[in-house]
Amino acid sequence: MSDEPRKINCDEAVRKLFEYLDKELGASDHAAVEAHLHSCRSCFSRMEFDKRLRGMIKGADPASAPDPLRERIKKITERF
Repeated sequence: MSDEPRKINCDEAVRKLFEYLDKELGASDHAAVEAHLHSCRSCFSRMEFDKRLRGMIKGADPASAPDPLRERIKKITERF
């Protein structure tokens, strides 16, 4: 058995990105996504954007969002 992670394409890497950032992937999938991010500038940039956005959202004061924005976000999240 090889110690190298399996190769994945950009679609699979992006689909697994949130689980990767949340450390919810198994060891094999984590290694595959990590290897892909090391070799794909586009997916790495996407991961960095998502990571920074999460940090900004986490540090934001929820009371500072205007009501129309809160309603739009609520509607979007209810679909998931």
